[in-house]
Amino acid sequence: MFSLTDINELPQDIATIKVVAVSHIPLDLSNVNYSDLSSASTDSVADSSHDTISISSSDDLQSLETKLRQGSWPEVFQIPKLGPELELVFEAGNAKFASSQDQLVLGRDLKSLFLDLISNHIWQYKPYPTHLEYIQVAKAILSKYPCLTQKGSASGFDELVNSLKFKMGNMRAKMQKLDCLEMKINSKKRSCPDVSTPKIKKAKRAELNFLPELPRGEDNTSMEIYRGSLISEMQKKNKNMTMIHSRMSLTYAYRRKELVISAPPVKDILERWPRLFLESELSAEFSRLANLHLETTFFSSLDKYLEKLLELLKQRKGASGPKIQSELEILEDINLKRTAVLRCLPLYFNEHPFYKDCQDMSDATVDGSMSQKILISGEDRKSISIIIDGNVVMEDIDNFPRSVAMYFCLHYCLHLEYAKTQGRTLEFIQKVLINLDGKRLSLKVQSLKNKLMV
Repeated sequence: MFSLTDINELPQDIATIKVVAVSHIPLDLSNVNYSDLSSASTDSVADSSHDTISISSSDDLQSLETKLRQGSWPEVFQIPKLGPELELVFEAGNAKFASSQDQLVLGRDLKSLFLDLISNHIWQYKPYPTHLEYIQVAKAILSKYPCLTQKGSASGFDELVNSLKFKMGNMRAKMQKLDCLEMKINSKKRSCPDVSTPKIKKAKRAELNFLPELPRGEDNTSMEIYRGSLISEMQKKNKNMTMIHSRMSLTYAYRRKELVISAPPVKDILERWPRLFLESELSAEFSRLANLHLETTFFSSLDKYLEKLLELLKQRKGASGPKIQSELEILEDINLKRTAVLRCLPLYFNEHPFYKDCQDMSDATVDGSMSQKILISGEDRKSISIIIDGNVVMEDIDNFPRSVAMYFCLHYCLHLEYAKTQGRTLEFIQKVLINLDGKRLSLKVQSLKNKLMV
């Protein structure tokens, strides 16, 4: 390579110059038909040169991950900085409230500015707060600015809660007009009242990054190329695991869009995203979705309650009592204790076990009738697989406690409903052990949690 400073430096008889204009053509996401892409052939995509589109550097991935929500709803809601004008108004209002208990009434503009700042801060955590979370925000506001306490309200914050709900509703409407995917999927609910539509699609199990936007500059077409390169790499003998992980991170938003909007059967997910069903990548997907490390959180919480759970299970009477006692006979080490407790949980809640024991895999009939199960075979119970909708999605899991963590994680990451016959057990794992949406519990789960806290 060399730098040319003068045209006369080139040989006169053989030199030619070719000028190539390089321009950046932005990818247009607005005219892509997603439904057409869902049926795209993996082979035709994989044949495209995936060197054309390449994102694998740590800087690119770090930039991508910072666009996801990084924190779950806080235990204590912190009021953001409001700016000098509002701070001066509230300082004077608090001083007057301390001396005469007079409520500060904000003007229309200042009230709108204040609610905008609060709602923007709420949006960083979730677009659809619960009623209890609105109350938590209102209490935090009154704790810092008691001058806003409403005298005509029994709680002192009823009007404030309603104002926050109204402001968040306006914000969702504005984000919908800006083509925010998380809002856009519910846009037909009012605009097309005659069209039969499913329930509102929103995070219901404290999914932090429920439906994020595609990375800037990417569209469904480029995402399909990335997915095709993943399939190709998975088929190689010597796999580039760094590239595979980076592509799985890059395609996260596209995958969530597919799972939430299209809700494909598990068989199709298994074909399109085979890497997702490996333990390491499933745990990584959970981290993207909930911003938590699955196994660390699951096992530390399980061990925290382990002895108390064993004590409560031993006291269990009724029809499930003998079955529970048989599970608790031999508990030599921590792994056996974990296994016994997890196998007894459905019995405690009077639910069908989410696992099935058999002598070997040939004894088990794996078909559509076996919807959601952990399959355990062999006399030593060491051959463990997970069945979803009649499909063996994971095999050769090390031990039963880890298989339970993976079983829960599959429901969470694949956007699967809990089976009614396993609902309380999975709710306990989600809300008590993993502490996702842990403030809204069913009566049976709340009762067990209360006993554990004694």
